[in-house]
Amino acid sequence: MRSYLALCVCTLCTVFSLAAQDTSDFGDEQIKRKKEKIETFVSEAVEFFGGRTLGATIRGFETDSRWSKGGMYPFVFGEGGECYFDADEWNIWKVFGKHSGVSAGTAPAFPGASGQLALPQSQDPQAVSAQAMGVPVAAGILEKPFLDSMLERGVKGGWVSYTWNHASKYSYVKLVEKEGYYYILGCGFYPDSAAFLTQQLIAEAVAYALKFGANELFQQINNPQGPFVRGDLYLWAYDTDGNAYAHGRNIAFVGQNRLDWKDSRGGYRNRAIIRLVRESGRGWVEYEEDGIPKRAYVEGFVDPRTGKQFILGCGYYPSVNDDTIRDYVKRGVNYLKANGSDIAFRDFSSYAGKFIQGPLRMFVYNLEGTILADAENPIFLGQNLANIRDSEGKFVVKEILRVAKEHGSGWITFQDKRASKTIYVEYVEVPDGKFIVGAGYWPVVKEFAARTLAEKAVSYFDSHSIVDSLNIFSGEGDEFLRGDLFVSVYSDDGICLAHGTDRDRIWFDEKTVLDDKGYPVIDKMMSVAKQGGGWVDVNFKGFPFKAYVKQVKKTPLKSNVAAQVVASAGQDGKEVKKPASDIVLVDKKVTWSDSKTEKKTDDKKVSKEKSETKSEQPKEWSFLVVVGYYL
Repeated sequence: MRSYLALCVCTLCTVFSLAAQDTSDFGDEQIKRKKEKIETFVSEAVEFFGGRTLGATIRGFETDSRWSKGGMYPFVFGEGGECYFDADEWNIWKVFGKHSGVSAGTAPAFPGASGQLALPQSQDPQAVSAQAMGVPVAAGILEKPFLDSMLERGVKGGWVSYTWNHASKYSYVKLVEKEGYYYILGCGFYPDSAAFLTQQLIAEAVAYALKFGANELFQQINNPQGPFVRGDLYLWAYDTDGNAYAHGRNIAFVGQNRLDWKDSRGGYRNRAIIRLVRESGRGWVEYEEDGIPKRAYVEGFVDPRTGKQFILGCGYYPSVNDDTIRDYVKRGVNYLKANGSDIAFRDFSSYAGKFIQGPLRMFVYNLEGTILADAENPIFLGQNLANIRDSEGKFVVKEILRVAKEHGSGWITFQDKRASKTIYVEYVEVPDGKFIVGAGYWPVVKEFAARTLAEKAVSYFDSHSIVDSLNIFSGEGDEFLRGDLFVSVYSDDGICLAHGTDRDRIWFDEKTVLDDKGYPVIDKMMSVAKQGGGWVDVNFKGFPFKAYVKQVKKTPLKSNVAAQVVASAGQDGKEVKKPASDIVLVDKKVTWSDSKTEKKTDDKKVSKEKSETKSEQPKEWSFLVVVGYYL
């Protein structure tokens, strides 16, 4: 069989692009450049540490600007898991798990300490949302803490993946020995890359299978709402004969032999994948699915329960972007206008209609929120979904209806399948009726993640008090902290009110922070925010910085309770009894009316004074909301 497969696949080299040489760059040039910078940065930090004591080194990292370069900051752990230095200061002195098998004074000698890509070893797919700081929850997938991975890779210098600040972090680490004790010195970043996420998902699945067995993994993969589905990323599993054991998108494939399945260009994808894994164990394969280019990462593993070999795969669509979705929807609108609703809705919902392409699926609602066409979820056809909410409580369909009715077209972002999805919708009138046509996708790029977080913060700010908003923006929870993305808030005079978890930054005058041209960065941000918001690009200390900014206007709430306390104190410290109902806090000033005086005053005058007092309103305050990142 092996020679037969090799013979069959050898003719396909011009159809498929296969790569197994080095998967650590994920085929992403931006990641490759960032890795090179970080490796140099860590090597310089190790040299700095080598000639100094731990205290002098940490002090240097804190005070010397060369150790803060465009989002690159060093971290230092001890071999016992204790944190000595981190850009997130609250982590210092925390212990993140003890390693196994390294004794003081002995260089760790682990198999696999080769400096190659370290696959994630501390994530439990069933509890990934609860895991924030590299420590396994619910016992994790593997017993080995992430510090062990750092010790392994740090011998020669290498890369480790783990969860940190509610996101996947990718760090380069090296070991430094001081008086018989090992320190882990490293620096990392958060790759918002579909290629990176694809490979991470496969790594999680392999680890899950090695601990719980292939059958348990296949059950999880076959669950369309399971832990191995992230947006339009899903997994599939085959044996080396092409038999399907699991498929996250179409469970009907399970049990079929798909060795001879062809992509839309006529290439035998599964044969090519089997050949790649047999020769190299893992790698990337490129093909075409329903006319849309797809790039997949595949890896083989042996089931520890049965000894049988399987192949896992996961892929993404590199060419799909906002323009793709907008053009796709406009094509659907034109088709609806030309053919009428009956034919259009039928073709939108079936493969025969040519509207199902790769990840692209058309949907149609009427103006009341009833779904009339949907190839992704045909089970919902005919149902009114106006009250459907996403995982964050957002009324998705109501928002679709609002945007389409008010603006004619537009974008909506919400949570779906544990990822942020954006959809484009258009309002259309035809003789058959009035409809809303749309489609969407799950972007995996830093720009989309930053804008989504900023818009989420603005929405929260609009519906909550100032203090509640600033408090949650400054917290460590996963709602407004995702890797290196966090929410900053500034007053209209440039004072910092929130800066992620960095509470030392609060009350700092941001007007003193200048870009490389000598202009206050905050002024440019405020100017863009006042014009409706958007992106701001600046260079800061030689590094490009990109931020999404929006303005929020809030009216401080009146506080009768506070006013009563102030009024009861009196100017001389003696209690002054005043009717609570007459006390009003207006623009930080306490005013009240004297009931006895009012009785002696003309009723019309009293009524007028009361009316004027009640009409006074607190001034509206303006805030700047920012989410940014270094490129």
